[in-house]
Amino acid sequence: MGVVLGVIFAAGGSSAGAAVGPCEALPQPDVARLIGSTSNPQEVVVDSLPGCRFSIGGDLVLDVVVSDRGSDEYRKRHDSFDAANRLEIEGYVDEALFGWGVGPAFDLVARRGDTVVALRLVGQDPSTGFDSSDPLRDAPGENPAGTKVGSAMWALATKVFAEVSDAEAPTSEDLSGLWRTNDITPCAPETDIATRISRVTASGGQIRAVKVTGDTCLDDGQPDFEGTSTAAAGSGLAFGIGTGSNTAGVPYELSVLGPERIRLAGQTGTLRYTTDYERLSWPGLDSSSSVLLGIPSPSQALTAKNVALATALSVVLFSLVIFPTTLFNSTLEANLDRYTELVARLRQRLGFPARSTGPNAVTRPRTFWEKPAGVLVYLVGSGLLYSLMQPGWGLNRATLITVVGFIASLLATSAISVISTRVYYGFRYRDGGGRPAIEGSTLGIAAVSVAASRAVGFLPGYLYGVVVGWTPNHDGDEFDRGRVVAFNAALTAIVAVVAWMLIPVCRNFGGPDPDSLKMLPLGVVAGLFVGSAHTLTIGLIPLEFLPGRTLKKHRRITWIVLWVIGGFLYSLVLLKPGLVTADSGSIFGTLALAAAFSVLALGFWAYHRPKPTPPVIPGPLPAP
Repeated sequence: MGVVLGVIFAAGGSSAGAAVGPCEALPQPDVARLIGSTSNPQEVVVDSLPGCRFSIGGDLVLDVVVSDRGSDEYRKRHDSFDAANRLEIEGYVDEALFGWGVGPAFDLVARRGDTVVALRLVGQDPSTGFDSSDPLRDAPGENPAGTKVGSAMWALATKVFAEVSDAEAPTSEDLSGLWRTNDITPCAPETDIATRISRVTASGGQIRAVKVTGDTCLDDGQPDFEGTSTAAAGSGLAFGIGTGSNTAGVPYELSVLGPERIRLAGQTGTLRYTTDYERLSWPGLDSSSSVLLGIPSPSQALTAKNVALATALSVVLFSLVIFPTTLFNSTLEANLDRYTELVARLRQRLGFPARSTGPNAVTRPRTFWEKPAGVLVYLVGSGLLYSLMQPGWGLNRATLITVVGFIASLLATSAISVISTRVYYGFRYRDGGGRPAIEGSTLGIAAVSVAASRAVGFLPGYLYGVVVGWTPNHDGDEFDRGRVVAFNAALTAIVAVVAWMLIPVCRNFGGPDPDSLKMLPLGVVAGLFVGSAHTLTIGLIPLEFLPGRTLKKHRRITWIVLWVIGGFLYSLVLLKPGLVTADSGSIFGTLALAAAFSVLALGFWAYHRPKPTPPVIPGPLPAP
């Protein structure tokens, strides 16, 4: 689908923290709005690092430190607090914690990639009852994140990350992230805590909020509200508002007041409620969700509007590919010997066996890559390479879910390829034996896929290039190879549809926490769908050396049907036209890559086009 020069491996965020001073990273109006009126900030030294100090209301002091020392700095601060005096914050950037008990200070420390942000609050706030020496006094469930001051520090840390790293500011099109409200009426047993923090996920027109911590009206982990949403409004059911019930919802209307503020309004009995939520974080800073968890289910994607848009998008993509492919194939066929020799030399340098079929393929000793251990190393390594498409790549559960999903996808597509070949040759020639076939150059294709995905911001990314084939004992002909490709593609289409249908089942099993290991089954089936959709869409492009070329020669109608199925699923479910407007970059990026391929095909043809022979001008006739 095109070539993007360079491979982007910056998966863990930006290390640009040192380039922005701490007083520049946190605007004074945000501190005043979230905690209290403040004087002009002053540059100070905090823990031997440059910092910024805000005096708030005369009774509180807030220090802010920004470091680019990554895990070492975070771990040093983490270990400075006793286990009983720190609270790990799950699912927020890469690592984060609240810490206290070291003097009178109350700290929030968070890391995203190499950037570490540390906020330290010292003093008392009579208006809220906050005391930094005892931050758990009014904390629900001894969780300081649920207090007004704790959630304010959470929001301030998000502001700093947005300023010093590569995270984009939130938009009203995507409401996903952490939100808080201070408009909850305290429920029995009544307390003074009226702050709720909820994690909101918005995808495919569906919106769901799950309470993280805060007030006593709703248990942690229970749904706060859920329903449908657009860029500006929505409706659904709100839970635990007015009735104190965790199971029965009341109707609400959702208004999106801006990128950082949403409002719920509704009525239960005689109680009319209006609840405003303020954004604490947004997806650009929340690396807890695997790229495989946001794939829309059939019920979300199969609407008349989405089907029409996906059909139109598929037609455009196919149109950008067909003619350049034909031109590329004809040019390559005319220069095939030159490139066949080049590929053979490259395989030899990488240690992969020379291509061979029939008796020659099975009489020579097996290389490491043709043994089970070599195949496993190849697939696991490829899965790790593809996982670099995961934002916030690192030692976290989101990356684990992504890696497992991608490896499962590669195992499945490879198993389908091997099974198709062995079953076909077993039935036709009574001999399905042979050995695994690995194409080393596919690792380069995988690297280009990762680079292209990161360049255009496409999630879950372009998952194509790696597959383990099977070299049969019997030396088949073009007819055999066409039949095997048809069988392979048909099985892949079935796997794609079944995996897609299992997504809502696995999503319900996983529950509301995207960072839970219970999300592994969803990551696996989503990975199977992503890999299968890419295999059908990209693999069936009728390009020389791709299976689509073989199938088109064998049976054109079969090739058309399977390629159309793959392209439609790819456009409808992965590019999601009309579902989430924030993903439009994926659509334009994919179109740009298809257009780039067209330009490359034209350039390839122009490079090899025969040069016109200059006319021969006859010289003077010899004298008689």
